[in-house]
Amino acid sequence: MSAPLRVDHTSIFVPESKLDDVVKFLLASLGHMGLKEFMRPYPRLVGLGHQTAFFWIGALPPEDVDEKTCCLAAMEAGGIDNGKPGIREVYHKNYYAAFVRDPFLGIGWEVVNHASGL
Repeated sequence: MSAPLRVDHTSIFVPESKLDDVVKFLLASLGHMGLKEFMRPYPRLVGLGHQTAFFWIGALPPEDVDEKTCCLAAMEAGGIDNGKPGIREVYHKNYYAAFVRDPFLGIGWEVVNHASGL
């Protein structure tokens, strides 16, 4: 029998104006179980966890952020294409996303627009 599936991390995205409020609430609510702010590698991204950051909270990008531009910038910086920008109907009909892996560790990330009219 194989080992059970283990989720490495999960992320939620909130409006930037609410980011600190959400982090404070989660720490106040779950701090008694060992949850703490582990890292804030960027002002709009917070990693919470116990021994490592496993729960990430990120601010939603501004409305004028273009997924294609982000993907192109990542490729020019050495990123690895992990899914060209496009509609991903498997998620929902307006799910427009690009997937990239960093060139050093292969860490994957995604730029997504849930209301794409493209």
